[in-house]
Amino acid sequence: MDAKEEEEKGGADTMADAKDLDDGPASPSAKPSAPDVGDEPPTGLLQGYNQTYLIWKTNADGTAVAAADAGDDGKEDDQGEQEVLFRCGNWCYTGHVVLSKNFSLSDLPVVIPLLQRQQSRLHYYCNADCVPEQSNFHRPMSMLYEAAEFAAAELSSAAVSAELERLAGECTWLEEDSQKTFFEMKAELPEFMDNISVIASKTYARGLVFITVYFEGSFYISIADGEGDQPLLDVKFPDVSHHGQGVALSSAREKSPDWFVRLMLWHSMPAEIKIAPPPTRNLSTDAYMQMYVVMRPRSENGGFAQPSAYREVLFRFGSWCYGGSVQLTPAINLADIPHVIPALRMQQSRLEFVYSADQVPATSPFSKPMDYVLRHAALMESEIEQGEEILTKLVQRLTDMGLGDSISAWLEVPPPHTHTRARARARHTTTRTVRTG
Repeated sequence: MDAKEEEEKGGADTMADAKDLDDGPASPSAKPSAPDVGDEPPTGLLQGYNQTYLIWKTNADGTAVAAADAGDDGKEDDQGEQEVLFRCGNWCYTGHVVLSKNFSLSDLPVVIPLLQRQQSRLHYYCNADCVPEQSNFHRPMSMLYEAAEFAAAELSSAAVSAELERLAGECTWLEEDSQKTFFEMKAELPEFMDNISVIASKTYARGLVFITVYFEGSFYISIADGEGDQPLLDVKFPDVSHHGQGVALSSAREKSPDWFVRLMLWHSMPAEIKIAPPPTRNLSTDAYMQMYVVMRPRSENGGFAQPSAYREVLFRFGSWCYGGSVQLTPAINLADIPHVIPALRMQQSRLEFVYSADQVPATSPFSKPMDYVLRHAALMESEIEQGEEILTKLVQRLTDMGLGDSISAWLEVPPPHTHTRARARARHTTTRTVRTG
């Protein structure tokens, strides 16, 4: 077979080691020489559609971002907001989502679906091949691609294939369904990987789905059938936290990457997975209500000091809540409010339905602000009603002094030229109402 024929053949043959493309033994009785462990495997195997979820572990100060200061009972929540990067094909999105502050490898099949449920909180970041080098995401993503490519090449090498063939007679579980096995690649990685909670990635290439998961210094690799129609957004990841017997396939050698330690194959023994929905709050009201909640901007640019141009917002329209990210000015003052709401409504196509008012997830960052406003609305209405009596007495007193016209002139002006401001103490239920014109 000449070079041109080899190139035209392509396909699955390119997955094999160069030795597999030889003409074979010189005669039927001759035996081919066994491949050496140091044989260099092929490269460039994982070229295809990719989706990746990267969850950043900590703040810059090394502490998890709390979803809220405390629960209604004063105890700290076990949920935290973590910055994530989501790659979907050629595009990358970033933002903050609420997840458990401390999750284990066994939680992965649940964590990714929970992240996907909050995708409305993510916004466009960059093209997948243009992640800024200064970004905190650049090196971890590059490390993942390098590790996945090396693992694919190692698994398709003649040396590992020969080792698997030899072990098949000793370990009967090697012949079972591929879904009942997974690979673990131990690594000694640079410090920039220490702040990564998990990276979960899928690459669709050569009729296969190559699944790579990074967690606490190890890469876990699974291979599934990729023929036929495949969903563009598949959040199902295998449970690789429980295993039985295992065999060593390869270890560090002269030509392997500096970070590579060893490659293992494990017999998978997954536990039963149940994805329970988060607890919810009933924030419905008898009266029709419109509410706009706009979060403060924060750094969601992979570590850049400049705050993101996007803000998370929630728009409540009666009983329905719509959420997403919109672009607003970096700073919003009280005088900007008449312009902010129209600007938000012009970008309503960026918002999507997230939940009804009677089923607001307790983990939502909007849950407690909405609950706070509703719980204090009755108090503010009561204060305004009492204010009418106070203002009536004030006008009467000033009228008796001959100064009634000085205040009645602007008190009789209809809204929006007058308003009431309520000032509340931070983290305290006592509210003091200040009335201004």
